[in-house]
Amino acid sequence: MLASEDLFSLDALVWLQSGHRAGVLAGAHQTTMSRRSRECLQRLGLTLEQCDGSESQEPLQTLLLMERQLHQQHRLRGGAPLRLHANYWARCALLETLPADWIAPEPERVKPHSDPLRLLAAGIVDAALLSGPEVRDLDRQRWSVIAITSLPLQILVPAGHPLPAEWALGAADLAGLGPLTFSPVVPAAVQQAMLHLYGHLGAGRSASRSSPGTMPPPCMATAFTRHLWPGYRALDLSVPLLASDHLVVLRDLPWGARLEPLLTHLRQQLQTLEPRVSGLRCTLT
Repeated sequence: MLASEDLFSLDALVWLQSGHRAGVLAGAHQTTMSRRSRECLQRLGLTLEQCDGSESQEPLQTLLLMERQLHQQHRLRGGAPLRLHANYWARCALLETLPADWIAPEPERVKPHSDPLRLLAAGIVDAALLSGPEVRDLDRQRWSVIAITSLPLQILVPAGHPLPAEWALGAADLAGLGPLTFSPVVPAAVQQAMLHLYGHLGAGRSASRSSPGTMPPPCMATAFTRHLWPGYRALDLSVPLLASDHLVVLRDLPWGARLEPLLTHLRQQLQTLEPRVSGLRCTLT
């Protein structure tokens, strides 16, 4: 069996896609994480690319999956902290402090992992806080999906734009807006959902191609992500879709009461935030 610190180093590197970030999470120097990961790969006879959690029938990759499952069972029995993957805004707004026995990387404005569900399926992480578009098509027989929040979406434009001074905007008012821009923290599935919604609202239909010197492009945000867009103002427009956050875990894992401290922590955070954040609703029952 692989040493726990070696496999954790490898998993953190796969999860966070950065030796520095993996080292911060583990409380170890980047070179230590690299050495442990390298030793782990040598024992497994695999490359880093073969350890990313992708499904495979290769015997050595199957062995790695079994090792990860054994270590995950150890965590679920209380032998080590549980691992939480969270979108940037959920980590900032709801998990400034973490409940006991849970770890998660510090929030940074970096591109998120492209497939957090793969991390969950492989036992690299134990739970994930994901957005509505990321969980929409999940098989509920395989995944347990717990609704956490709902929150209004807004279209934001630079402060110098004329539209924030107008009221009750409609499709004709939005037609001249330029293409949406996105923060790097926004997952691809969320970007696609926002683009679809933006077009459905009639935005950008008659926009001309951008040219040097034009006003910065619009964006979409919630109260949890407004801070990413300083100098932007919200349009007076009712967006017919709510943003949402969901806690996702594999349904067949023996959680027992291990999930309860996290759910309690999230519920308490939301009860504190609800009176201060317009439109925020805690959907945890």
